[in-house]
Amino acid sequence: MKQLKTTFLLIGIFVSLNSFCQNDTIIKEGYVTIAILKVDYNSYDFNGGSISYYSCLNCPVDSIPFTIDYYPPGDFGGVSFKLSSLQDTVFDATIIWMGTGQIYQPGNFSLQAPFTNTNSAINKPHDLRYINTDGSAVSDTNFINKADSAWNTIDSLEITKLFAQSGFKAAIYLYPPTVGMFNPYVAKWIIFLYHKDQPNAIDNSRKSTQFQLFPNPAKGEVSVNWDAAGSDKINYRIFDSYGKLVDKGEYFGKRHQFDLSFLSPGLYILNLNDNQKTASQKIIIK
Repeated sequence: MKQLKTTFLLIGIFVSLNSFCQNDTIIKEGYVTIAILKVDYNSYDFNGGSISYYSCLNCPVDSIPFTIDYYPPGDFGGVSFKLSSLQDTVFDATIIWMGTGQIYQPGNFSLQAPFTNTNSAINKPHDLRYINTDGSAVSDTNFINKADSAWNTIDSLEITKLFAQSGFKAAIYLYPPTVGMFNPYVAKWIIFLYHKDQPNAIDNSRKSTQFQLFPNPAKGEVSVNWDAAGSDKINYRIFDSYGKLVDKGEYFGKRHQFDLSFLSPGLYILNLNDNQKTASQKIIIK
């Protein structure tokens, strides 16, 4: 099976983070945040979105460091998008000759907030990149016009607005679950929104306040040690991979043990706040 690897660095203008404040429940401080949005190729209906977070110190701010692996189907093939520096899989799907493949990563797409419409539209980035079915760059005008219609489907979503306020890069990929004969009724437009939190003087001081979290990954109980906390009272919030708040509360003291056995397996973000500073870390529940 022939493997075609294409690495894209999506370069453009970085939008100032000055307007970013209340949206830190979705765009995580200190992380790479990637939203994946799915649009039907034929009808341009929005089919939902997913959010993932990655700890990637070497990831760039002004480009999307994707490595795209395309496996041409003899019978079965596929495509995967990975963060180049980490090789973390962001998007993974099968492509079947005269059959119908399936998207395996992300595992779920949501139509709930923040994947709901607002009253304002976000213009497509001037450096929006167009990616063909095999992972190659596209310059064909007909393809671009169709892809731009997919952007028009998601340009007024709340998630798109949140990324635009924080500074983002974007790419559109045409995913063909079937090849041999292109089937527009099963094909999807996959739109990637990418944001890398850029440290500044304030952020650097916050980095020194990061807490210890163990074990991670965990099955149930997780212990936290936050020696840098300036107060005995700590407020906590836990978000799922869609940015939805799943638990919140408070505890006292710099050490605490959480019982997270009620959470389903997956990726979560634990945010701690002592009313003077805040810190967040990723938790993986097995």
